[in-house]
Parts: sequence; C-alpha cells; structure tokens
Amino acid sequence: MPSENEMLALLAEGLEAASRNQAALELGDRSSYLGLSDLAGAMSCPRTVILNKVLENRKSQSLRNLLQLSRGHWLESGIERSLENLGVSFIRQMEIAVQHEDAPIKAHLDLVIPGTDSNSVTVLEIKSAAKSRDCVYESHEAQLYGQLGLLAEYWSEPVFTACGTDDAVSFPELASKHLHINLPDSPDTSTVSGFVLTVSPNDARAFGPYFPNRMMLDMLLTKASSTWSILQEIKAGIPGVEDIPYQKEFSPLCDYCGFNHDCPKFKGDSCDGLAPDLEELIDLKARRNSLDDQIKDREDTLKSLASRLSCNGRWISADSYRFKVTEQKGRSSLDRHLLQENLSRKAHLEDDLISEVVSSSFKQGKPFQRLCLSPVN
Repeated sequence: MPSENEMLALLAEGLEAASRNQAALELGDRSSYLGLSDLAGAMSCPRTVILNKVLENRKSQSLRNLLQLSRGHWLESGIERSLENLGVSFIRQMEIAVQHEDAPIKAHLDLVIPGTDSNSVTVLEIKSAAKSRDCVYESHEAQLYGQLGLLAEYWSEPVFTACGTDDAVSFPELASKHLHINLPDSPDTSTVSGFVLTVSPNDARAFGPYFPNRMMLDMLLTKASSTWSILQEIKAGIPGVEDIPYQKEFSPLCDYCGFNHDCPKFKGDSCDGLAPDLEELIDLKARRNSLDDQIKDREDTLKSLASRLSCNGRWISADSYRFKVTEQKGRSSLDRHLLQENLSRKAHLEDDLISEVVSSSFKQGKPFQRLCLSPVN
C-alpha cells in the first residue's frame, strides 16, 4: 500500500507529465518564440521568462505550483463544455504567429467567440484563482491587450490558425469557418473586445471589456525585441545568467517562480536551524486563512437563512443562541479624486493648489516592521 507522500508524489508526477504534453500539443516548442504571457511576465521580471527559455533541465515544480497550473486547464475545459451546451460557436487556442524585428511572437487566445452581432468578436482570457479578486493582475491585463492588439493589427494577414489546423489564414477566413460569421477585410468597421475571466472554486469575475490599444501593443513589442535580444546573447554565452535583468521589488509571484532559489533579489545572510519555526508559521497562517474562509461561509449561510425566514431584522432564537442580520453603514474612506472634483467645483481653486491641499491632507502612519516570508523553489 503506498504511503501518503508516495500518493502525492505520484499525483505531482502525473500533473507535470500532463502539463508538459498539453503544452507541447497546443503551444509547440516554447523555446523558439516569445508568447504573450512571456512578454507580460517580462514587463515585471525578464529573468524568469529568459531562464524558462534557456534552462531545459530545471527541477520539477512543487505540487502547489502544478495544481495551480492544472486548475486553469480544467476550468478552461469546463467553460468550453458550457458554451458547447448552449450551442455557442467559438475558436479555442487560436494562434497568431508574427515576427517583430528579430523576435518571433506567438499569441494563443483561450477562446474567441462571436459578439452580440455578426460584426464583432470577443476574446476570453481565462485565469484561475484560489480566491475571487476585486481587480485584475496587471500581467493578465497586458496579455489580453497584446492579444487584442495583434488581432486588430494583423487582421487581414495569413497569420491565424486554430488549434488542430495547419494552414495559416486571415482572421475573417478563420472566423467564417469556425464562428460562421462574415467579417470585413479590415477591423476598422468591426468591434474587437476582450475580457479577463477569473474563475475561483466558488466564484467567477469578468474584467473588461478591453479594446485594442496601440500604446500597450507597442510597449509589448518593444519588450519582445529587448527580451529576444537578451535571450540570444545568453544562448551565445555573452552575458552570464547573473547579468539578466530582474524585478528589484518583491512580488507575490516570486513565491511561484521556479528560479527564485538563486535570484539576486534575495541575496543575504544564512541562518541554519530556523526551518521548523518558519514552517510552523506558514502552517499557522494557512490555518488562519482557512478558518477565515470557513467563518465567512458559515455567516453567509446564516444570512441567507435569515433572509428566507423574512424576519425583518428581528432576533431568531435557536436553542441557547439567537442571531439576527442588521444593515451597517459602509466603511468611510477618503476618495482623493472626489475631493479634487469637489474642491475644483465648489471652491474654484487652481489645479496646483488643489493638488497641494489634497496631498497635505494625508496623514502618514507610524513605521512598522513586516515579516516577509517566501519559499525557496
């Protein structure tokens, strides 16, 4: 009988093999081009992107990282099935393959679906998350901007393919075949929009709509040129790995980076023997987060029960306890932009004076110490 650790190791091995095979099938040889997720990631940390391209024999990822990556594929498949059951046409994993200066670029769009009319299309970039978020990650936003920009820029050129097809055609041709709509030869009279669809185990959020943005596309294309240039120099052995640019500030994504073990950002002192204390702290924080989630779920259940009982704010007795739901005022906070508008409209102050008044109205809190804890991958 296998042990618990052996079962988890088997799961990790299977997830890694499945992820590797799916990537090879849908994305091809990722070392031979820059994807838009690469470019979006390089906007914050080129080091991770470049090392992913040049280090083929890197060590296996943790089960946590593998589950996070796999969750996105599972959710994407589920969303595809839901659209199929509604009879909605869509293109999955549409590829746009272009060359910008010396850099080969490929964009893989999760889902492209027809819009509300026959002259529009919507791109869905699907992202998984452990919890529902109130805002979109900048890298996800940049990736979608790149997809929309390339779609509009290369609309009529034969650079588009759908997953499972080989012949590159223009986007109107591909849309006619898979979406059954007739689009014009130019995007100028069509509407191209997109959403970042973030799906968590218990919720989904659609951020958008986004539209093609020339400035964002130019930024990504510039990043493609510089990243590809560094990548070729690294392959030729000109600079060392330690010379690759990296993000100086700490990011939550650093925890998931497979190359953070020797990142220059984390250079410092060593102190052996503290691992058990740090592991215990991580476990306590995880248990606290789990308890917070359980408390919220239980409170939501009781609020729903009170609503169904139509008690109008009266107490509900339950054996030796009682509870009720009351309306509370929302937390008061300073809206900087609203304050500026009110000062401009009511006090008729000059813009420079308004900015000075607003800035001087903020109170700086006392400095405090924060413990930053990050896993070594």
